[in-house]
Amino acid sequence: GEGVGRYLCATREVSAGEVVLRDSPVGAVLLKMHRATRCAWCFEEVLEFTWVCCRRCALPQYCSAACRDLDCCAASADQPLFGHSPTGGECGAGWTQALPEEATLATRLA
Repeated sequence: GEGVGRYLCATREVSAGEVVLRDSPVGAVLLKMHRATRCAWCFEEVLEFTWVCCRRCALPQYCSAACRDLDCCAASADQPLFGHSPTGGECGAGWTQALPEEATLATRLA
């Protein structure tokens, strides 16, 4: 209806747990509280300390070289608003540690 913003309206019965919409994010950033336990690209939990870092700085940390390379490529090619670019403003910048995650995300979306 009018004045309610964006919404979905089902045209049939929807079962509990059924996927009704799938979309890709415009941008993402790992919460600070998860930086020591989750990959900065796939967000999977890493139980062992087998971290792979950015090629130019100690941040962010990835679960594998494949995730690192996907993040760095995505930040400069298909998804310019998503990820850590080794040549971008986040690489080696202390402000990403000092400011809230929302500030990092905002710079990716700016």
